[in-house]
Amino acid sequence: NDLLQMMEEVKDRDRFVELTPSKLASWVVSRYFSLAFKREKKIIGRAHFNHQKHIKEALKKATTEEELRAALASALKQVGRKRKRKEPA
Repeated sequence: NDLLQMMEEVKDRDRFVELTPSKLASWVVSRYFSLAFKREKKIIGRAHFNHQKHIKEALKKATTEEELRAALASALKQVGRKRKRKEPA
């Protein structure tokens, strides 16, 4: 929906603009990459972090009770960070 709204607004300003959803999406991604991606890639990673996979892998690797506790503590820390980000400011 956002992409289509962007297309309409750009086309409304100039009737000679030839724009497809694919062209606009490509332009947006290229522009974002050059202007902001490097400083925001950690944010992207955190937003798409798979907590379930992290917990499963940590539990598979744990061979002692101490390692198990450490793995669970690490996983809970990650989940807590996710919840804090979702709360309204």
